[in-house]
Amino acid sequence: MQQNWEDLAHAVILQAVEDYRHAQRLLRLSSRSRLGKSMKRDVLRFFCSRWFTRLATGAPRGVIVRMLLQEDREAEAALLKWKSQMKREDPL
Repeated sequence: MQQNWEDLAHAVILQAVEDYRHAQRLLRLSSRSRLGKSMKRDVLRFFCSRWFTRLATGAPRGVIVRMLLQEDREAEAALLKWKSQMKREDPL
């Protein structure tokens, strides 16, 4: 029975991670996206909550948040690199 609760807790955390990633995609498409801003704020609030602390028995919240922020930096760097390459290839 305990395993079922742990599986559910992990599923909730994984859904929050996916929601954060989705919010970031929305914000990359439009930095003014209300939905993206709201989702990101809500997920970060969840990661700072007591509920998350109770669910995340194996991983400290800082690890997950740092991982997501690192993904953000890497995605932003890749986007900037791609834009730079597109400018160099643009014949106009």
